[in-house]
Amino acid sequence: LLSSLAVPAYAGDALVFAQRITASAKEIVSYPVGDPSAITVIGAQTDTMSGMDFDPEGTVLWALDFTTQQIGTVNQTTGVFVPSATLQGSCCFTAFTIDPVSGVFYGSRDNGADVYSIDPLSGVSLLQQAAAAPGWGINALTIDCDGRGIASAYDSQGEERLFQWSVGSSPVLIGDTGQMHATSLDFNNADGSLYGWFGTTATSTHARIDPATAQTSQEGSFEGRYHMAIRSTCTSDRIFANGFDPAA
Repeated sequence: LLSSLAVPAYAGDALVFAQRITASAKEIVSYPVGDPSAITVIGAQTDTMSGMDFDPEGTVLWALDFTTQQIGTVNQTTGVFVPSATLQGSCCFTAFTIDPVSGVFYGSRDNGADVYSIDPLSGVSLLQQAAAAPGWGINALTIDCDGRGIASAYDSQGEERLFQWSVGSSPVLIGDTGQMHATSLDFNNADGSLYGWFGTTATSTHARIDPATAQTSQEGSFEGRYHMAIRSTCTSDRIFANGFDPAA
């Protein structure tokens, strides 16, 4: 469908796992990072996920189940969701990410601009800070190896923008991607590239995003609605630059 979405050489063997929702099915799928035209179906998943992400080691795939408001893991061979806890507090969580260095779980809920840390074993969440401007509602979150968070959020007029956030710092407006209804953002930690999904249940746009300007490239249209997680890890030089030495 999109020859321009061939996997770049630096992407290595990173795979994307996602929930795809179409008019006829909900299923866990995988594809090479940057190339959703090469989708492989893993298995059916009847509930709706509001976010997915890998742990820092790139081995465990975590997800938030919007239908049951539970947190748990997704089997990468069968697509089966195994809950670890019921999410506590008000409903509902609509975005999710894991810091690829610290391993802290974050989510947003209640159509608000704030992010919460989440304990995956108890489901308890604690308010941390804003990741978007007041009055905006976050619909997608991600964090890179340097602790830079990116949030896609929308306002009451339906405008949608990207914001940069980090723990302890106020959110900063990045810009407009030119897309609407973000369902997923994730960094390929192997090279720092950012990808996103935008759209409705019927059709979604996949794009590569410049995290400094919000400009998109390599856009392609695909059937369904997607929540994705890129299976990749931070290299040691990127971790050290962020002040974390795993050997210390």
